[in-house]
Amino acid sequence: MNLFEKLKKLKSTPSLLNKKGHFVVDDSIGISLLTALNYYENNGKYLLITSNLYKAQNIYSLITSFVNKEDVLLFPSDELIRAETLAQTKEMTAHRLYVLNELLNRRGRIVIANIASATRYLPNPETFKDHTIDLKVGGHYNIHELKKRLVQAGYLLVNKVDQSLQFASRGDILDIFSVNYDKPVRIEFFDDEVESIRIFEISTQMSIKNIENVTILPASDIILSEEEVAESGKKIYDILENDQKHLDYGTFERLRDSTVEDVTKIMEGRFDERIYKYYGLLSNQRFSIFDYCKDYNKVLIDEPTIEHSNSLLQDESFNYLSELHENGKIISHLEMFQDIHRLINFKQCLTTSELIKSNDDETFNVRAIPYQASKSTDAINIIHNYLNQEALVCICLSNHEHINAVQEQLNKLVIPFEFTKEFELPSKTKIGISLTNLNTGFYLPDQNIVFLTCKELFSEKVRVARFDSRFKEGTILKSYEDLTPGDYVVHEYQ
Repeated sequence: MNLFEKLKKLKSTPSLLNKKGHFVVDDSIGISLLTALNYYENNGKYLLITSNLYKAQNIYSLITSFVNKEDVLLFPSDELIRAETLAQTKEMTAHRLYVLNELLNRRGRIVIANIASATRYLPNPETFKDHTIDLKVGGHYNIHELKKRLVQAGYLLVNKVDQSLQFASRGDILDIFSVNYDKPVRIEFFDDEVESIRIFEISTQMSIKNIENVTILPASDIILSEEEVAESGKKIYDILENDQKHLDYGTFERLRDSTVEDVTKIMEGRFDERIYKYYGLLSNQRFSIFDYCKDYNKVLIDEPTIEHSNSLLQDESFNYLSELHENGKIISHLEMFQDIHRLINFKQCLTTSELIKSNDDETFNVRAIPYQASKSTDAINIIHNYLNQEALVCICLSNHEHINAVQEQLNKLVIPFEFTKEFELPSKTKIGISLTNLNTGFYLPDQNIVFLTCKELFSEKVRVARFDSRFKEGTILKSYEDLTPGDYVVHEYQ
């Protein structure tokens, strides 16, 4: 019997993720275990909201230790408003695009979002679909219209594709690098007919695989409809005209020049991160991740910190935009994030905290492991401590070297154990050892079961599994002849 089968059979274990209400649980390992339990118990889908990106990443890492990674999606956004790191923005943008497409195609049963990504303005799901391009061998398409659609979808036209979110055009050949593929695709036309679609390697420019069809996702999550683009100039210039009454001449001149530049980009369909600040103003309807997860159970992890983070995000973005406006860089009345209370009703969601709020609260009791070995004898003492409590001890180690070390120590002390599969409970002894990637240990006092990992037994800093970046960039050049003017080069320092 494995851990989740055991928990399902115990009446004292709450199965709350398909209900409304509040329960008390640790906001990382506890919620991860409880979500995994419901994942195995029913076919429900869950949208987990955390107060910050660090927590979202940590819960993603823990949940993917328990369940199929393909069923778990992390929807990230940086809550550091003033940090405009280009590479980071592209990486997160690429991953958000990937997640939105997965959700529209009904893939992913567990979605994890931090408060900044949950309250971020997103395109209408139908508009996102409209900007997704499907091509197949033998299909007929106007290549000039196709290139126009790629630009409108946020792709950058370059001479040679070397990273995600770009496309290149040479005669009847289009190279496109969409975030749902690990490598770019080369589409060759004969007149208006697609003659071939091939996946190719950036470094060699050689084809490695022929495919029959391809789906090109938008390259930006800032997408406006034709109607919204047409109305954008009037909306922005109306505010600009009103702002003139409250600004001195020099500041207004700077504001007017900056605004004209932004409106030009919008009218030309060039939607980069600089345009995001206008998104709430220009959208006729406001959308968020909740519109992509309508049939998901909503779980607000640690409600008090979500409330605090939401208020902090609103205040920081307001102050930031006000500062830009006072310096003549943007018009007034813009928003960067939506208030989460306008998006969902907390009373109709499941909320959690680490403290009991009322007698109606239910509790899922999980404790962190308070011990960490500094030498091999400490590891045995930790194991002994739980054996003395008559606990079932499940040792989950990520490599054979550590398994052999524990096995040797237990054999020396003539302590019986058995080898198990991941999350399988020992049935013949009190100790089970398995080769399992688990980031941190935990203790279930109500069930008297403990899971120990490399972190507790070997003081090994556990590498937190990060979401797989969908943004691919860079290549190793085989010859200087591959360079073109304007390319960036990084030399390896010896």
